[in-house]
Amino acid sequence: MLKKIDDAIYAAERILTLGLIACMALAVFLDVAHRKFNEPVGNIERVLTHFLSMEQATIHTWLVPVVLMLLTFGLCYAGFRTAETEPRIPRKKALGYALATALGMVVFVKGLLFLLPNGLIFSQKMALCMLLWVGFIGASMATREGNHIVFEVADRIWPARIRPYVKHVAAGSAVVFCLGLATLAISYTSHHYRDWADSQHIAGVFEGFPAPIWMVYGFLPVPLVIMAFRFARLGVLSTEIDVPKAEEST
Repeated sequence: MLKKIDDAIYAAERILTLGLIACMALAVFLDVAHRKFNEPVGNIERVLTHFLSMEQATIHTWLVPVVLMLLTFGLCYAGFRTAETEPRIPRKKALGYALATALGMVVFVKGLLFLLPNGLIFSQKMALCMLLWVGFIGASMATREGNHIVFEVADRIWPARIRPYVKHVAAGSAVVFCLGLATLAISYTSHHYRDWADSQHIAGVFEGFPAPIWMVYGFLPVPLVIMAFRFARLGVLSTEIDVPKAEEST
């Protein structure tokens, strides 16, 4: 029963991790794209201005968009023509696909600048908060897979007949440690929640990211408790503890 519960938790962790990584990547990508395409003067415009004796307004309004479009089209065409597909994409189809892709990118960039005139100023802070979650979820998943760091010397100094009991004690210590960290995380979260509630939701908020601090840190006790559960299931309650992978390879 405990293994079935652990398997269900692991499946949920994988889905949550995938969603968090996707949100992080999308937010940072949109922020970088907005910053680059919203620059008053880009790198291509600087190069064209340096080598061409034309009016700045003409270069900025007409020449730069044409050059960017041609470069995008050329890269898309090269990508479709060199794609490892069977059969190889014909030249005419590659031209059509490249044109459609380039036009789609133009529509995407124009829509991004129109819908988000100020960009995603909170993207980096939000990505860091999600990275914190992903790190703790990853530690919990590593506990299930038995991929945490082990001290080989400590395993070797004990006699073989008492080594399993020592491993039980070590797993129990890990359970206590994880539950202690979870308790500290709950206390830390409660402190930020009181600040947030007493200030009518003004204090206790991330700078540049409209999310309460307690809500982000309040998630941390969850993976810590799951880690304690896994250490208990695989170590304390297990009747047979595997030898660490590092010891098997030596």
